[in-house]
Amino acid sequence: MINPQPNPTPNIHALPTDQRHQLQQTGRALVREIRRLSLNYREYQLAELILEMSYGWGLPSVVIPKLEVFSQFTGVSKPHIHTHLAALVEMGLVAVEKTGRGPAYRVVPQVETWRCRMRVSRATIKEAVRTVKMFNGLDDADLPPEHTDPHSFFNLPDAAHILNLAVTERGTVSQDMELL
Repeated sequence: MINPQPNPTPNIHALPTDQRHQLQQTGRALVREIRRLSLNYREYQLAELILEMSYGWGLPSVVIPKLEVFSQFTGVSKPHIHTHLAALVEMGLVAVEKTGRGPAYRVVPQVETWRCRMRVSRATIKEAVRTVKMFNGLDDADLPPEHTDPHSFFNLPDAAHILNLAVTERGTVSQDMELL
């Protein structure tokens, strides 16, 4: 079991609130994209975990110091964690960067660069959303803007552009890192 340090490292990656909200919005759009992928269950678990702990927390990436931490979240053994993380990196879905505090993981927001099969089209998802809204008496005016703006909900390159602006201001994040 990993014990937290008594004096946690200060958040040197803290971003202004508006950039954190933009990252969280990008994360919500990426969740929808990841659901469309033909991933096995463990790959999905790891991608979703990295997504939640980075974009969900308003960060462009998350430092996870040891594979054991992934095991603690998922119940998957370290050798399997390594294998499935390597597969996600090979697909271009996850990038890993070496940092002084440990490896930093992030879901690559450029969906068009992912090398994995999609199970469902965006048009199919859009139609499903319309159906659910109709059966629940909702229209676009009843939903927050990120659910009705086609550029953030169904068109990831625009959301990815927001992330790239936030990351560029802080320094470039490498997509070519080997799995640690």
